[in-house]
Amino acid sequence: MEPHHHPLTPAPAVGALITTPEGRYLLQHRDDLPQIWFANHWGLFGGGIDPGESPEEALRRELIEEIGFSPKEMHFFTQLDFHFGFAGGSVIPRLYYEVPVTADDLAVMRLGEGKAMRLFEAAELAQIAALVGYDYFAVYLHIHRVRIGAGIAGRSRQDTLRTSPP
Repeated sequence: MEPHHHPLTPAPAVGALITTPEGRYLLQHRDDLPQIWFANHWGLFGGGIDPGESPEEALRRELIEEIGFSPKEMHFFTQLDFHFGFAGGSVIPRLYYEVPVTADDLAVMRLGEGKAMRLFEAAELAQIAALVGYDYFAVYLHIHRVRIGAGIAGRSRQDTLRTSPP
């Protein structure tokens, strides 16, 4: 089959924002397989949520499969919902978790899926042409979370001022 003839099946998935204390992100260079989303691109580790599995269980399973690592902690960060109505599908979520790691954690990781793994500085990520778009958006949100929180708090104060009687 030609690469563009393999079906891509949308399904609920999880992604790991694996971060170091220095603010770097661990990414996977995805395999070059026509049946996977964003083949041969850099992206976050993670994958599909199996039936009956919680998002946290799925993320732990995926990280063990992909890098031989069971995280000590993971924190829900955000969820992106993709609407596949244009293809006769429904709304499919992708949940992102922050997974802080130490140098000792990185030392035991071994690539089990994908072509490579690498730590990136936040500023480097915007320069990668072959980067999974929705994963980069999650990283962007993570990088700017304090600024976004300040903007939302500022917007809330402005809305309160606008709705207060004179």
